[in-house]
Amino acid sequence: MPVIRLISANCLRLPCMVDPPAQTFFDALVAFLGHPSIVACESRRGLRRQTGSLLEEAFLALAVASAPDLSVEIGAHEASFSSRLKQRLPRVRALAFEANPYVFDRYTRGPDNRLSDVDYRNAAICDTLGTVNLFIPTRWSKGTFDKANAISSLHRRNSLQFDYETVSVPSLTLDAAVEAIAFTNAVA
Repeated sequence: MPVIRLISANCLRLPCMVDPPAQTFFDALVAFLGHPSIVACESRRGLRRQTGSLLEEAFLALAVASAPDLSVEIGAHEASFSSRLKQRLPRVRALAFEANPYVFDRYTRGPDNRLSDVDYRNAAICDTLGTVNLFIPTRWSKGTFDKANAISSLHRRNSLQFDYETVSVPSLTLDAAVEAIAFTNAVA
């Protein structure tokens, strides 16, 4: 039974099932959760960070294996996925969308600008073509946020006491965002 092995930068091997399945989803999940970097986490935040990192590496390896013509990163923040994919697949067309104008400015105008190979755009991808309101948390019950934060949203959070700055941002549907690009194989 064929199995594609996804190999991350830290040599983690995650099985990705192809036809027919080489193992059950449950077996793959148990193996993933038993990885030493997951088991060693002492806090929920650390667990979330490690899990996210492992999943990002697995998805990046899968994207490289599929060799897409186009990659679309939505909610890109600093567009690290697009940048890393371009390093491994220089011919891929990498589009990265970030709705938060403060984040976009930080990564296009400041010393952190390293996105020369990525088509990085300030727009929200949603079901609206035109403009939408973006809610940028600035303060909550435990402190303040930098406006270039990673938790801005098209929706207000009701469960926590947040103060927001509301900004109008350009918006596109995914179809409209990729309409003019010729591609045969894409990953998003």
